[in-house]
Amino acid sequence: MSMTFADAAELVLRDAGEALLVPEIWRRIEARGLVDTAGETPVQTLRTILLRQTAGSSLAVGKGTPRFYRRGDRAYGLWAELAPTQQQAMATVPATVTARVSSRDFAADREGMRADPKVAERTLAWLIPSDVARRAVAELLAAVIEDAHAVSANRWKLTLGSRSLRLTVGRCLILWIERHVWFPVRLAQLSPDDRALIEGVGVQDTETGPFRSIAPVDFYTVAPDLIAEAAGAIRNAVAPIVDEAARAGAADVHGAKYHSPGALTYLSRVVGRQLPVPEYGGGGEDDAPDDDDDDAPSLAELVTEYIDTFVTQPATQAYLQTYAAERAAARANLARIDELQARGADATDAILLGLLPYTDSAKHREAGAWVSHAPAIQGDFKLWFENAKWVKPETWPQVAAEILAFVRECLAKPGDLRDAIARFTANPLSKGFSVGLLTPILNALAPDELPLVNTKVTRVVSYFAGVELEPTLTDYVATIRQWRNLVENQPLLRDPRIGVSPGDAFDHFCHWLVAVKRFAFTGGRGPVAPGYWKISPGPGAELWEDWRKRGVAAIGGDLLGDLTLVDDDEFAGRVATAAQQDPSYKMNGARQPLNLARMAVGTLLVANRGKTEVLGFGRVTGPYRFVEGVAYCHEVPVDWFDVTVRAVDRPGWARTLVQLDKSTYDDIAALPARDVPIGIDGENAGPLPPPPPRYERGHFLADTFFREEDADRWFRILQDKKQIIVQGPPGTGKTWVAERLARWLVGGDEGRVHLVQFHPAYSYEDFIQGIRPIARSGAVSYELVPGRLVQLCQAMPRQGPVVLIIDEINRANLPRVFGELMYLLEYRERTMALAGGGELRLPPNLYLIGTMNTADRSIARLDHALRRRFSFLRLQPNFDVLRSFAATRWSEPVEDLIALLAAINKDIDDPNSELGISYFMKDDLAERLEDIWRCEIEPYLEEFFFDARATAAKYAWDKVAAGALAAWAPTR
Repeated sequence: MSMTFADAAELVLRDAGEALLVPEIWRRIEARGLVDTAGETPVQTLRTILLRQTAGSSLAVGKGTPRFYRRGDRAYGLWAELAPTQQQAMATVPATVTARVSSRDFAADREGMRADPKVAERTLAWLIPSDVARRAVAELLAAVIEDAHAVSANRWKLTLGSRSLRLTVGRCLILWIERHVWFPVRLAQLSPDDRALIEGVGVQDTETGPFRSIAPVDFYTVAPDLIAEAAGAIRNAVAPIVDEAARAGAADVHGAKYHSPGALTYLSRVVGRQLPVPEYGGGGEDDAPDDDDDDAPSLAELVTEYIDTFVTQPATQAYLQTYAAERAAARANLARIDELQARGADATDAILLGLLPYTDSAKHREAGAWVSHAPAIQGDFKLWFENAKWVKPETWPQVAAEILAFVRECLAKPGDLRDAIARFTANPLSKGFSVGLLTPILNALAPDELPLVNTKVTRVVSYFAGVELEPTLTDYVATIRQWRNLVENQPLLRDPRIGVSPGDAFDHFCHWLVAVKRFAFTGGRGPVAPGYWKISPGPGAELWEDWRKRGVAAIGGDLLGDLTLVDDDEFAGRVATAAQQDPSYKMNGARQPLNLARMAVGTLLVANRGKTEVLGFGRVTGPYRFVEGVAYCHEVPVDWFDVTVRAVDRPGWARTLVQLDKSTYDDIAALPARDVPIGIDGENAGPLPPPPPRYERGHFLADTFFREEDADRWFRILQDKKQIIVQGPPGTGKTWVAERLARWLVGGDEGRVHLVQFHPAYSYEDFIQGIRPIARSGAVSYELVPGRLVQLCQAMPRQGPVVLIIDEINRANLPRVFGELMYLLEYRERTMALAGGGELRLPPNLYLIGTMNTADRSIARLDHALRRRFSFLRLQPNFDVLRSFAATRWSEPVEDLIALLAAINKDIDDPNSELGISYFMKDDLAERLEDIWRCEIEPYLEEFFFDARATAAKYAWDKVAAGALAAWAPTR
């Protein structure tokens, strides 16, 4: 007869009654002829299968229930033969004794920490708690380092981060240790044994790729506990890639500045031999920032990401084709202007419409305006400038003539623009004509010499060139010099997949980096310096409680759109366009959301109610954000650190936002507190509501009856992982525990705890975003509406923990519901473009707690990719908890009930379906027990024992009331 390797191994082990080594298992299988071995390598195949099924016991709780387990002497036994306590011990991740090195500490002393072997030791101890596994990983790293050094002594590096250790050869990431071991491989190059082993112990990584690689390769991850088995196969897999990466023509690494000698010293100690040291110098030295997970990414890495994730999209390719069309239109416009002037005709409108950048609208196209991919004119250009008092109606011909003269002079001498810029900016008629208004046409007519410069381009150039530049005509020459240097030294901009010139590629890259990726610039030209502002939380301070709760300050003005990096000229155009729809939009009032958008982190705010009351003081803690679909859509995160009410007398505080000087702010902060706040009409409105009651560790222990060490472990895992699933059979109190764990994390502020329940009909549109019918004024329109998660991410405070509990998480089709969230759960620091438009980034202070009924068949929907994104915490029926609960509540014998439950669970014989204790944790259980048993326990047992009705029948209420629970049954 013939069966699978796994079934044959199970049969042999059951007959043997003991654990056996793989060769002995195979010998017995072969002797009995249980498996057809044609085309197989039997011992290796068997080892692979056993390793694959034991991987679950080597990883975190919830990674699966293997049929086999691996003993310390490397023999294999049957998982089902272990006692429940032994299974639990093997399935639990060892506690991490060593605290991780925080990113903040690592960044504060990067050089010293990279050189200190103790930091590498602490980091690896946190990444790989098992001493045996850590040594196996160190041996593998050491062997590959020796291979790389033998090929080239100056083309490899070992980079230590606060949460990873990486070995890079040339431009290829070879080994990445991050609580798993990640490596590239070409399976076709391997022997059958090595290939079978890697495919057996590894998981193919289809979702991430290296920051640099040599294509084509596949990527695998392996649990550190399995490295001892797979080290030889992994070394054989990466050896040809190491050789190819080191010998590549463009294989120079970033140099000793980013190599970690401390990590190398530590590895040498672990493996007991001196490992080689890289020999940097000559072409191998490069001061550009590298890929370390705690450093900002380099320009080359960002361009690579731009090409791999954005350029290849069909919509992007279509967009890039507009560059050529715009240039053709610009040349035609200039030719028409020449023709008009040659005939002595008035060319004013032709200049204003043909040489300035307009948005692509039906009105502009009808007027014959030049449409640009970088528009600065949103509405009526003349109305904009006339309302701003920059141009009088009768002077437009002179203004147009100055624009044309400036354009011609720049085209005549593109290498020497200083005189042209000086003459134009000195002319009073040039007021309002910014670099963003004029350089689009210069770039369209001379693309190789004159780049398009606006706020986005200036920000990117300043950051990567390490200089301070302003988006002005005065800085245009300096910006061109830095722009050209970046473009010429970035060969990736010549990638044929982009399909446009390097200059156009860089222009579009700037748009992607700022507007799509929303890159967090930490250098270059930043926002205005921190200052002092007074801000009113809506009419009568009606928004104050919401601001305090969410940790924000906000201003309305949705017609202005997202004001991220909008310059004054573009903003003026938006105000003019908004005024056409709503006359209340005036320049002075509309500047208030712009001032909010430009506030630097650290800006101090005073919240007021009217002219006589200060409600609190706050500090801006993060960048501005635009929240679509709400009235107060311009928002900054704020830490309201002082909410003491003070009386003031400020007649000039009628406006929403008023700038203060430091002395005024200090005078207000020094005012005495008022015990009772003043109402809107000046009458006392009563005391402020009391703060929410605290909920701390002791409350959690009292509510859940957890052991202290278990409670601390759960809390630590939630803080570290930020996304966990509480799993267990029915009736174990999963939702109860999840809610109280969340309350413990937020300190009792229940406004920070949110709950959603999944079900089979729950969809991506419900959770992320989707098209919904919207009724307005009797008409129905279909609009893109944010789902539950996106709404929470937009509205939640950015300081302090916020928890979303997903009850019955496995009842929905999770890959479909989560969508892009699958990526963000693993890469929380990144931003992801959503399929329907917009972006999503998980706030760092958002925690996710799911609950999962392990008796539910839908648990099978949780694939490995999803499981590795959560930590799984198991709740099994704990009779000690029931005893503690009963001690002060029942006079009936709790041990009789516990004995009955234990007997039922023994008959169930499935830890995922055991009967839980939460059914019975009622103060008045004696009065309610019959109802609970007949209406909840009996139906569950009848369903479970559908094919064993006799077993279900012996636990019917009439029988247990006359037997095991006689002391509980009411006297009749």
